[in-house]
Amino acid sequence: MRKKIGKLNNIRNFVIENATMIISSLSMGIISFLVYNSLMGIITTTLSLIIAVVLAVMIYFVCLLILKVNELHNILNSIKRKFSKNIGSK
Repeated sequence: MRKKIGKLNNIRNFVIENATMIISSLSMGIISFLVYNSLMGIITTTLSLIIAVVLAVMIYFVCLLILKVNELHNILNSIKRKFSKNIGSK
């Protein structure tokens, strides 16, 4: 019975993690689309695309932080450890 419950918890965590990433992706896509279309008439196409892409990346990571996606926190912690080792060794 415990093996089955463990499998259900893993499936539940998998679904929750993927749902949060999908929510982040949708919000990133919608906001970047709106920003790109609103900037099209004001500035050049290339510059509006660059601004929309940079804003989209920022929005995606902020959404992942707000929704507390474990994978992002694992990546950030490993980067922090890497930099703290490099700074400590110099």
